[in-house]
Amino acid sequence: MITTRKRKFHRAEVSVSEISTGTVQVGNLFRALSNENAEELLIEAWNHGSRYFDTAPFYGHGLSEHRVGHYLQSKPRDEFTISTKVGRSLIPAPVGTFNHGDWVNVPGMKVEFDYSYEGVMKQFESSLQRLLMDRVDILLLHDADHYTHGKDQPEMFERAIKGAIPAMLKLRDEGVVQAIGAGFNNIDCLIDIVNRTDIDCLLVAGRYTLLEQDSAQELMALCESRQISIVLGSIFNSGILATGVKPGARYHYEAAKPEVLSKVSKISSVCQEFGVSLPAAAIQFASAHPAVTSVCIGASNIEQIEGNYKYSTEVIPLEFWSELRRKRLISDWVPTPGSMRG
Repeated sequence: MITTRKRKFHRAEVSVSEISTGTVQVGNLFRALSNENAEELLIEAWNHGSRYFDTAPFYGHGLSEHRVGHYLQSKPRDEFTISTKVGRSLIPAPVGTFNHGDWVNVPGMKVEFDYSYEGVMKQFESSLQRLLMDRVDILLLHDADHYTHGKDQPEMFERAIKGAIPAMLKLRDEGVVQAIGAGFNNIDCLIDIVNRTDIDCLLVAGRYTLLEQDSAQELMALCESRQISIVLGSIFNSGILATGVKPGARYHYEAAKPEVLSKVSKISSVCQEFGVSLPAAAIQFASAHPAVTSVCIGASNIEQIEGNYKYSTEVIPLEFWSELRRKRLISDWVPTPGSMRG
């Protein structure tokens, strides 16, 4: 069982709530929310104890930052933590003249990648304007990975190392950012950024979950040894650990393959045996690793938010985790709730 108390970053004066709020849905991912509906989600998260909100210029082409910043204007600045990202510039352009992917009803802002020093400085200033803030707590380098750039990734990564990272270090030195890090989709890229830069934290999306751990073993050990704090995102693997096996179940934003469905079905059987909710197991497992400071969860409606916080406090017997390990449904090396933090 976890709570909404705060945990401190190891290398920076930053504290984050154990359950934090991802805001991709606030940026109209897949479906449009009104400003009122978006604010209702943020209010509900706050009322349940979330004090860390993660956003990015990419989320809704500026819409998420705008909505999050507007809501947080009503809160004392020292009561919350905010992170945003750099690597993409927003350029004014008529709606309909640019590709906005899965974002719905976006404003007239097209997205262009820019990992240069000057580009990152301008991106950060623009983010402050959308957020209506004079500083952010955490600044993350966004998506300089294979998933986003494919064969161009090595070139884009080097641009980020030479341009974006020095800009982020300067912003940290100036005190307008307390911690810097990276949010990528590929483990090897995360390991590279840890080994080549002086960062404080990582946002790891969907690579250390109840469903999969082994690909992240080296990264988790590296971060623990260097005291780099990890925020985990996509802990439901984009849906299947929240819904279980059902028609249309999704894994990493695609239809789940038979081997994934089989493993989730086996995990669900153990959940039923011990009277444990699958989403509760997913949330509490993710939070148990000592390198993890926060589990960042998004939601598209109030019911999902209420459920996530209920699951985070559900009592799970220690024998449940032992049975998962005995059946080789989780890896031998992973810590489980109660084994590390209590």
